[in-house]
Amino acid sequence: MKILIASNDTHIIDFLKDNISSEIETQITVLSNGKKAIDYIKMRSQDIIIIDLETEILNGIEVCNMIKELDIQVHTIIFSKRIEDYTEIAAYKSGVNDFIKSTINPIVFKQRIRSICEKLQMLNNNFIIRYNELIIDKNSYTVYHNKIEYTLPKKQFLIYNLLCSKPGKVFAREYIYMQIWEEKMHPYSRTVDVHIRGIRKKIPNSEIKTYRGIGYKVKESKKYNLVN
Repeated sequence: MKILIASNDTHIIDFLKDNISSEIETQITVLSNGKKAIDYIKMRSQDIIIIDLETEILNGIEVCNMIKELDIQVHTIIFSKRIEDYTEIAAYKSGVNDFIKSTINPIVFKQRIRSICEKLQMLNNNFIIRYNELIIDKNSYTVYHNKIEYTLPKKQFLIYNLLCSKPGKVFAREYIYMQIWEEKMHPYSRTVDVHIRGIRKKIPNSEIKTYRGIGYKVKESKKYNLVN
C-alpha cells in the first residue's frame, strides 16, 4: 500500500505514521499542505491519501473536491480535530471516502485502517495483471517492471492490457481496433500498428510478437497467473 499524508501538524503526522506502520506494510509519504498533495498524486499513483482537515493552502475538503473533479483514483480519508456533524457532512459531500476524528482510539484506528486496506486490496486484485516480470495496473494506466514505472497513453495501455489478458492468443488488428475504439477499422488504417510501435518503444520487455497480415500477441507466460 502507498499512503500519502497531507498535514503540517507534527502530532497528527506522528499519530498516523506510528499507528499505520505498526499495523500494515506500507510506503508512507508526508507532504506539508494540500496543494503539494494534489500535485504529487497527479504524477504518482497512491492507494490512500489521508488529509488533515485543516492542512494549509488547500484544506481537506478542498483537496477532496479537486480529487473528485480531476477523477484521480485514490481512496480519500479526512483526519479531523473538528467533530461537528456539519463538518463531517461537508466532507462527505466533497466526495471523501472516510472521515476519521482525531479523538479515535488508536486501537480502533488501526483496525479501521486494516479494514480499508483489505477492501482496497480485494478491489485492486481485479484491476491488476501480472505478466512475466511486468505488473499491469489498470487503475493507474501504469506498467511496472523491476520497480521501473512506465506510463503509457490511454489507447496504448488498453491495447497492451488486452494482449496481456490472454498471453499466446493472436488478436487480429480489426478486433483490437473494435475493442479499443469501439468502431470498425478502416481497411487501410495503420492506427493499431502505430500504437504497437509506441508500446514497444516505451516498454523494452513488452514481448509483443507480430503476425504479419493478421495481428499481434504477447508470448505465453509460465511464471505468473493472470488476475482478471
